Amino acid sequence: MVFMVTLGACSGVEHPTSPPKAVAGVLDLRQWNFPEAGIVPLTGEWKFYPEKLAMDIQPSDQSGLLAPGPWNDFQVRNQAMGALTYGTYRLKVILPENIHSPALYINAVDSAMRVRVQDVTMQVGIPGRTPETTEHVVKPIIVNFEPEVDGTALITIEVANFAHRNGGMLVAPELGEYKEIVLQEKQNQIWQAMLAAVFLLFGFYLVALHLIRTNRTALWAGTYSLYIALRTTLTGNEVIHIVFPQLPFELDMALEYLGLYLSFAFFSMLAYELFPDEYPRRLRNLFCGAGFLMVCTLALPIFVYTSVLPVFQLVVLLFVPIAVYVPLRAVLRRRPSALIFLSGFILL
Repeated sequence: MVFMVTLGACSGVEHPTSPPKAVAGVLDLRQWNFPEAGIVPLTGEWKFYPEKLAMDIQPSDQSGLLAPGPWNDFQVRNQAMGALTYGTYRLKVILPENIHSPALYINAVDSAMRVRVQDVTMQVGIPGRTPETTEHVVKPIIVNFEPEVDGTALITIEVANFAHRNGGMLVAPELGEYKEIVLQEKQNQIWQAMLAAVFLLFGFYLVALHLIRTNRTALWAGTYSLYIALRTTLTGNEVIHIVFPQLPFELDMALEYLGLYLSFAFFSMLAYELFPDEYPRRLRNLFCGAGFLMVCTLALPIFVYTSVLPVFQLVVLLFVPIAVYVPLRAVLRRRPSALIFLSGFILL
């Protein structure tokens, strides 16, 4: 059931033809058939003004060119600008006549933004020039607008980040007809909510099973399922903001990383409970300890504990061969549940 839900979530909007890319801050979409081809990602070269908000930009100012992605390595005065700064993106789009009620979908901007398209302005958080004047909030938005008579529209996105290890517009915004943009977002939210609900119910069932009749395998499997349910709501379309629209940024980030780090320990404990003869206790303690040490970093500023994520990813890479070897060895020894565990691990 989980596999089918995930498959459905991955089979959303398709782009049947290769979308055009922006060149020098201009994206010509006159040949893009929106009724047939659908939503288009705004990839390519955006004009970028580092260390400037929109009000700071003068007609004589020279912009750089930056594709969507972390801005950390963008060169300012012959050195990388880093993550903790601010800047403004601009893109001129030329739209065809066959698009009705165009709209933008913007997600994954770290960690505050103000969007202006024509005479429409929306913001998530408050982008400022300093940490004190910036309010960090991360969640997707939809901006509906009307282009000029000649079909052009100027998109301006101010971004500030003084918290996360990656700053900027991490993923390209998408442009399409308003009804299609809304439909895509609702479909993705429904799939994410369904997936979270499946893992949530399964997790509660297993934990309850442990409480009724002590079963440590059920406890750790249930705990791991509850983690997946939580993380599903915190990533992608971040459906947690539908239930908690005022969720503080600091709590949002802490929940995401807390679950991520603890899940490593939960999974290690589950593998040991299922296959104690194949999974050495010392390895279990080592990986559980690594997970709990990473949890301790959450007491530090957000920039610090997000910056150590690559270390955690390295530990996970070291763990993957063991996570495959242990159930594979258990399958060869005909241990109960070994084949199911191995299949589930490969699918996840």
